[in-house]
Amino acid sequence: MIFKYIAIESACPSCKNKNIEKYCENLIGIIDDFEKAQGIFIQADEKLNNLAKRYKQKFRNSYIDNIDHDKLCRQQEFTDFILLQMNIKNKNISKERQRNIDNRQESLPLFN
Repeated sequence: MIFKYIAIESACPSCKNKNIEKYCENLIGIIDDFEKAQGIFIQADEKLNNLAKRYKQKFRNSYIDNIDHDKLCRQQEFTDFILLQMNIKNKNISKERQRNIDNRQESLPLFN
């Protein structure tokens, strides 16, 4: 998820939108460029690790170096935290869920 938001600056269209095919073609073009894709994957990995540590500190009141990314990435709370921290509007989740993220956005400071 983080990769696509770093790779393409424009918002990802809804999966039901006709522009999704062009968006995916652009994403595949980036992935086909090994050096470019590798750099973005490294950035995405660093961002994921940084956000996972912040999430654990903020909501689980513990600082753990060995984070179980598999379990963490399956949690909707963590996905919402990523969207919140990266200031992303996800058109593929319910409007109510996005509204809840937006409401938290107004009340929480962003991390870089």
